[in-house]
Amino acid sequence: MISTKEIEDFVNGATDERQFLVRVAKDTDLDDLSLLNRVESVSSSLNLKLRHEVGSNLNRLVEQAGSIDTLDSMQKLIHNEVRDASREAIDLGRFVGANTDSVMQCNTRLARLNALDIMLGDIVEVEKLIKKWPVAEFGEKTDIAIYLRELLSANQKLGDVHVFQEKFRPIIDKESRATRQTVVSELCKAVELRNYATVKRAVSALRALDNDFAEAEFARLYKKGIEELDVIFIALGSLETSEEIVTALSQHKLKEKLCDWFEKLRMIDIDLLSRFADRLGQIVNIRMSNASPSVIHILRILHSCANEQVSVVSKPIKHALVGLDNSCLNHCYERLTKIVDQVFADKNSLLDAGRRTIQDAFDEVVEEVKFDKRLEDLVRKRVLQALHYTVQQADMMLSNIPQNYRFGRRITNNQQLTYAILNLVFCLGAKYDFKSSIPTFLENYQTSIMVSIHETVRLVLGAMFEEHEQNKKLKEDAVSPYMIELCNHLMTFGIHYDQIMCLSAPVRPGVCFGNYVVDAFLLHISLLRPLDAVTARRCSVDMRQLLNTLLKVIKHPVPSHNLKSKRVVASFLHGLPDSMESVSAVMSNVPSWFIVSLIIGLSPGVPTPYEFVSWTREKYTEWFCKANDTDRHQFMKTLLISFEKSVTKLPPHYQVTQTVMQKWELTLQGHN
Repeated sequence: MISTKEIEDFVNGATDERQFLVRVAKDTDLDDLSLLNRVESVSSSLNLKLRHEVGSNLNRLVEQAGSIDTLDSMQKLIHNEVRDASREAIDLGRFVGANTDSVMQCNTRLARLNALDIMLGDIVEVEKLIKKWPVAEFGEKTDIAIYLRELLSANQKLGDVHVFQEKFRPIIDKESRATRQTVVSELCKAVELRNYATVKRAVSALRALDNDFAEAEFARLYKKGIEELDVIFIALGSLETSEEIVTALSQHKLKEKLCDWFEKLRMIDIDLLSRFADRLGQIVNIRMSNASPSVIHILRILHSCANEQVSVVSKPIKHALVGLDNSCLNHCYERLTKIVDQVFADKNSLLDAGRRTIQDAFDEVVEEVKFDKRLEDLVRKRVLQALHYTVQQADMMLSNIPQNYRFGRRITNNQQLTYAILNLVFCLGAKYDFKSSIPTFLENYQTSIMVSIHETVRLVLGAMFEEHEQNKKLKEDAVSPYMIELCNHLMTFGIHYDQIMCLSAPVRPGVCFGNYVVDAFLLHISLLRPLDAVTARRCSVDMRQLLNTLLKVIKHPVPSHNLKSKRVVASFLHGLPDSMESVSAVMSNVPSWFIVSLIIGLSPGVPTPYEFVSWTREKYTEWFCKANDTDRHQFMKTLLISFEKSVTKLPPHYQVTQTVMQKWELTLQGHN
C-alpha cells in the first residue's frame, strides 16, 4: 500500500513520477478515497511547513525583493546609456567616413613639407661645411668628410636634387680626395718627426675615411721600406771578407735604417710591422743564402734590432735568421777546429802559448754573439764540441809520445810536452765544461802518474824493515836514511807535480796524494815488531820530516791544511805507549786502523796482520793502500776476532779497540 512518506517523496520530487503512478495503479488495496485522504494529509502537512518557512524567512524575502527592484532599475539605466553610445558611434563613423580622403591628403602634404624642410636644411648645412672645408685642419677636414658621407647615406634623395648634383657633388668628391691626400701627407710628416699623437690621429682618420685606401697606403709605405732594405742586402750578399762587410754596413747604415723602419711602422700599426717583418725575413733568406764567415756582423745587427721588438715582430725575423745562425755556427766550429789543428801541429806552439791561443779563440767566438742569448747558447754548444775535438787531438798526440813515468830532477822534452797538453785540456775543461769526457781523459793520465809515485813510496817504505835494527843506533832527533831517501823522491816529484795543473790546482788530488803517503808510512809503522818507545820516537821524527816535505810539494791551501792537521800524529807517536791513554783526543786525526794495529802489536810474539791472512808484506801493503775504508774496517774487524782467539791475555788498552771500531763504523754509516 502507498504510504504517506512515499507521497511526500513524490511531491518533493524524490521519486520518479512514472514509477510512482505505476505503483498507485497497481496497488489494489488503495481506493480513491483512501488515496485522497492521504494526499490531503500530505497537503496539510506541506502547507504547515510552508507557512513556517515563510514566517521564519520573511525579512530575507522582503530584502531580496528590494534588491531585485534595484537591479531592475540599474538594468534600465545601463540599457539607455548603451543605446545612446551606440547612436553616437554610428554618427561618428558616418562623419569619419565622409572626411577620410581629406585627412589623408593633409598628412601627405605635411610629410612632403617635412622632407623638404630636412632637405633644405641639409643643403644649407652642406653649403656651410663646403665653405669651411678647404681651410680646416686635417682632423676637422676628416670630420667634415665623414659627416657629409653619413649625411648623404641618411638622406639619399638629396643626391637627386639638381642644384646639389650640379653645385655641391663635384666639390664634395674633390675635397674628399684632397682630404685623404692631406691626411696621408700629415701621416708621413708625423712619422718622420716621431710625433706619436699626430700619427695616431692620422691613422684613425685615414681608416675612418676609407679603410681600403688606408690599407693600400700602409702597404705602399712598408713596401718602400722593403725595397730600400733589399738593395742593401743585395749589396751585402756579394761580399765575403770581414773588412768589406764592415765598410758596407757603415756606408749603407743598415742598423739605423732597420731601426728607423721598425719605429715608423710600429707607430702606424703593429700588424703592419708584423707583415713588414715577415717580408723582411723572406728577403734575408733569399739575399743572404750564401753567407760568408763574416756574416756575424750582419747577424749582430739583425738580432739586435729584432730583440728590441715585440714577439709578433721579432719571431718572423728570428725564424728567418735560423739559416744564417746555423751557417754562423758551422763557421765558428770550423774556425775553432782549424785553430786547434794549427796549435797541435806545432809542438813549440803547444809549449808556449797554445793553451792561450785556443782559449782566446773560444772566448772570442762566444763574445762575438753576446748580442743574442739564444745564439750565444748555441755557440757555447759548438765551443763544447770544439773542446771535445781538442780532447781527441790531445789524446791522439799523447798516444804518440813515449810516456816515461819516472820522475827525475830534470823534466824531459816528452814530459814537458805531455804536461803542456794535459794543462791545456784541464784549463779549457775547467772554464767551459768539466762534466763531459774531460775528467775521464785527465783521470787516465793522473792515475798513471800517481801509480808511479805510489810505487816509489811503497818501495822506499818497504826498505825500512831491513834498516829497522840499524835505525835504532841513530840519535833520537836524527831522520832515518830511508826517510831522507823518500823525501828526496817526493821533492823530485814535486818539480813535476807543480807543472801538472790537473794535480796541483784542484783540491782532491792534493788531499788524496798527501793522505796516501802519510797512510802508507803509518801502515809500515804498524807492521814493525816490536814497536817500543824508542822505535815510536824514531818514527815520530820521520813523520815530522815527511809532513814538512809534503808541505813543500803540495802548496794548495786546502791539502796543506789537511797535512798540518796530521802533525798531531807525530806527537801521538812520540808519546807512545803513554799517549794511548789519551787516544780519544786524537782519534779525529789518527786513522782508526792504525790505532787498532798499534794495540795488537803491544802483545809480544803476536803475528803481524799480513801473517794472520798468510800474505806477504808486499801484497798486504799494496792491497791495504788501494782498499777503501769499508774494506779496511771489515779486515780489522776480522783481525780482532782472530787475535782474541789466538791470545790468552789481551794487551794493555785493548778496550780502546772497541771504542775505535764503533766510532769507525758510525762514520762509515754516516758517509753511506
